[in-house]
Amino acid sequence: MKALKKKMILFSIMFVFLPIFLAQAQPLYPETISGLKMVFMKESRAQKSYMAFSEKAKAENYPNIERLFVAIATSESIHARNMKKLLSDLGVEVKEPLAVESKISDTQINLGKALEFELLDIDHIYPNMLEKIKPEGNEAAIRALTYAWESG
Repeated sequence: MKALKKKMILFSIMFVFLPIFLAQAQPLYPETISGLKMVFMKESRAQKSYMAFSEKAKAENYPNIERLFVAIATSESIHARNMKKLLSDLGVEVKEPLAVESKISDTQINLGKALEFELLDIDHIYPNMLEKIKPEGNEAAIRALTYAWESG
């Protein structure tokens, strides 16, 4: 009888305090989650911009530049998908970003914009993000961000 009483007391304590503890628990990888969300959003929007740039290049009769923008857009969509998968693996629900209207200029200006976007990622966004998340030690996130960075 004493054993049953002890089990009931322990169960009662767990039933009362466990939800409180879980509600107060912090994510294991707060910087990683924040960074992955930001990169997911950025890569998703970049993919849409590059597809719009490809349409403009097609309309201006630059088929090779159109294919270049499609290739870059495809790369960005792969990066976004990888970040979304990592966030999902960490138990984070990810919603598709709201559409942001990109200013589409002529193809020459769009090429310059694309160069600026990519150099910003290569020189600042990815190195800074990796520096922030490395101390948390999520190897899958570090690897995915490194691959995205190296693929430019």
